[in-house]
Parts: sequence; structure tokens; C-alpha cells
Amino acid sequence: MKSRQTYDKVFQSIWGASGGWSVILCPHGIVYSVKFNLRAESPRDFADLLLSWKHMPNVCVYDFARGLAAHTNLRVPDKLPFHPHEGRLAEPTEENVKAAQDGSLKVNLPWLHERMDSVNENPHPVTGSSDHYVLYDRFHEGNTKDPKDILRRIQLVLELKGWLNSQVVEQFFANMRKSNYFLSNMSPSTHVFLMRNINHHYNTVTNKKLLERQLRHGRLGKINISLSALGQAVVAPLVCNKPREITETVLNPAPSASGDSEPQERVDNKKANRRSTDATFPDLCGPPCEALTKPENILASRSSWCFVPHPGQQQLLNYVLDISRPKDELIVETSSGCLTRSDFWTLGLNKQMESTIGNGCFELITKIVQSKGISIYIENLYVTRTWLAPYGCDPLQSFPTDAQRMDIIVLPLWTPGHFQLCESCSEDQSRAVVRKKEL
Repeated sequence: MKSRQTYDKVFQSIWGASGGWSVILCPHGIVYSVKFNLRAESPRDFADLLLSWKHMPNVCVYDFARGLAAHTNLRVPDKLPFHPHEGRLAEPTEENVKAAQDGSLKVNLPWLHERMDSVNENPHPVTGSSDHYVLYDRFHEGNTKDPKDILRRIQLVLELKGWLNSQVVEQFFANMRKSNYFLSNMSPSTHVFLMRNINHHYNTVTNKKLLERQLRHGRLGKINISLSALGQAVVAPLVCNKPREITETVLNPAPSASGDSEPQERVDNKKANRRSTDATFPDLCGPPCEALTKPENILASRSSWCFVPHPGQQQLLNYVLDISRPKDELIVETSSGCLTRSDFWTLGLNKQMESTIGNGCFELITKIVQSKGISIYIENLYVTRTWLAPYGCDPLQSFPTDAQRMDIIVLPLWTPGHFQLCESCSEDQSRAVVRKKEL
């Protein structure tokens, strides 16, 4: 193979079987584009696919990102497809490269969650951004020798870190491996037709699984699903885009200017604040948030650690944590107590969590676990403190009578400076586990 003559001879003999497929998939596994290659795969094939799109995706993940960016920009030099910084996430300066190596460089792409109003030419209709980046997938990001390519890593983007599956193409080809034999023995036209047919059925099944996973627990009949003009699945109409001034008026209703208005019922300040605050919760978020935040619909997911609230949720959060408002205003009433604004301050602003809101959080965790069919008991934060000196109360007196039948018992023990969670699983699960976690 070292001589050009031998190389050409061998390459011509395998010409019809050396190409394969070039595909572009979304992070959920839907096939968007396919190209049938006559030659070995190269960045040119993926550049052909991307340039054939009316709107190029804002973020592309490829195993040879630097080569794809260089080839595509050379093909369209008058209007660079990958910009800014040649598709890197930041300017390739020594400071940015060192910060990325140290793990201190973080890049925010907020338009991945909320569409931005762009004044640039030809923005993407979904994101509103005209920036285009090309990043390395996780398995090939260490193959490059250029130190500047560290600025093409997925982990630098807060909106993509932890949830983006960069191996969907490999998983797709692993699923297609069973079809390689009969597809390779077909004529070109039959091969193309059947490959498109297989992809169509694959996309249909994948879309159906996605909808069933997102709308599980029998909610298909309660939420309307429709397709937008861009082909996106839209779940119920959004009602969280109310202007701030309207919401502020609801949260703090102004007194009536006329003196002949009907007399209002006299209530104490806490009930009045509770009534006005609770009335705004459905208006800010609406049915989609109400459905997705029910205990039975909450599951463990890495994406929750980089969750970005939508404007309605952020507005509600700002209202609850607003230090200029009354600290004694009643925000949430649970079965075990009432949470005021000052309680939420200890959870969201201060580093010293108040036990009242800690009990409220554990109450929510209890509902989530019970919705999965698991029995759990979490001891009250105020009660566990009495087990220690100088009180020295008997812990067994605090347990419920059916504690021996519980699947999980959680004991939040307070030590100076923090709480520790001691979790003990019952013997019915064939093992006992005790873990301590610092809060």
C-alpha cells in the first residue's frame, strides 16, 4: 500500500463497498439526512448534507470537528458557515485554552432553551441565533493534537452538559448492522429505496417512544399535542408569556380608587398574602408545568442538574426570593406546616437551611417515592435534634408503628454545621444499605 500504483489498484477493487452511509441525526435519534457514499467517508460528505439544508443546525457534533469546520468554510468563503471563532465555543486565545484545560471556562448558549430575538441575517427559526458551532463527540475529543480544539468540547456548554447523547449515530449503526448483509447485495436503486423506507419506519417508532415517555402515566388523553409550522410537537398552549407588569399587578393588587366600592371581607395579612400568591401560580406556568411537576411524573435525570427555568418559572422564583418583599408572607402551605418567604431565603439565598423548609422538601420527596410504589418514612428534622445531647430522647419512640414494614427509612441527623442523611433499606430487599450524605 506504500506505492501509489498498488494503492490505486486495491482501492479500485473495493470501490463499490468502501463508501457506506453518512447520516445526520438529532440528539433523540431521529434521522434527518442520509448520503450514500461511493468513496470513503470524509468531512466533504457531511458538508454536502449540511449545506443542502435551508437552515443549518446551530450546533453540530462530529468526530473530526476541526476538519469539518475547515472544509466547510473553505467551500463558502464569502459567507462562513461556521462562525464565530471558526465554530469554536470561544476565541482561541491562550487564556481561554488554559481556562478550558482547568475546567473554569463555561459557555452559555441560552437560545438552546429559549428563542432569542436576533437582528443578524438568516437566524435559525427555532433558536433565533445565527451562530454555528461544530464540536467533538465525547469518544473522539481526545484524538486531536491541536490544543485549541479543547474549545470544541461539549462539556463547556452548560445547556448541553450532562444530557446530550453524542453517540446516537453509533447506536443507529449498531441497530442497522443486522441489515448490512442484504442491503449490500442489492442494486443501487433498490438499496436507496429500501434504506429510505427503513429510516422512515425507524423515525416513526422513535417518535412514538419519545411521546410515550414524555406523556406517561395515562396523560395522553389530557394533553393536546399538535405540530407547529416547523414540525415540532407542541404540548398544550403556553400561558407563561404574560408581561411582567400584568403579573406584578396580580401579585400586588392596587387598592380601589373609588370610595363607593363594595366592602371587602376582613382577613389577616397572612391569608391575604396566601390568597394573592396562590392565585398567580397557574397563570405563571400553566397546565404543562403542572403536569410535568406532579410527583408521579418526576424521574431521576442528569438534565435536572443543568435545568434552565422558562421566563414564567424564573419570574415566580424572583418573586419568592425577593428580599424587598415581606419576609412573613405565606408562600406555600404543606400538610406539615406553612412556608414563608424567609424560609425560602434560607434555601435559596442563605447557606443555613431552616428546618421547616427542609421538612417541606422531604415531604415532596416522600410523595415522589410513594408514587413509584415504594414505602418510605423520613423523620422530622426537629425531632431528630432531640435525640442528641442535651435532650437525649429515645429515637424508637419517634418511629411509626409499621416502621418494620417500610422499604426505606431516612433519618436526617444534625451535626454542628450540617445535616447527614442516614438511609437504611429494609431486609425485604435482601440487603441493608447505610449511606451518609452531607447537605
